[in-house]
Amino acid sequence: MSTFWDFLTLAAFNSFFPTMVQGRGWISIALVVFAVVLLLLMIFILQNGQRSDVHFLGAHGHLPMGVALLLSAIFGVLLVAVPTVVRVLQLRLMASRHGGRIGAAQAAARKRAGS
Repeated sequence: MSTFWDFLTLAAFNSFFPTMVQGRGWISIALVVFAVVLLLLMIFILQNGQRSDVHFLGAHGHLPMGVALLLSAIFGVLLVAVPTVVRVLQLRLMASRHGGRIGAAQAAARKRAGS
């Protein structure tokens, strides 16, 4: 018996929509999701149109409330994403430097386990 969470996995998606997964089906799905997100974002900005004063590091300005909230959300995402990207790149660099030694150690471990 499958649950809703099983539907979210790729294997379940393939079984429900086998023709969409092949070729350009993913592009159309991504475009529809992107369009829905943009529509919701436009509605949010239009409904929060009252002006607000913004003060940041000595700069002063007036922005619609929806735009100010959207910008703060974007800066919050960047605050998390930038250190994450830096750490991933750091780990990839370390793995590429030690790749030969890691592969040799894994092969030696498999050889010991096999004998």
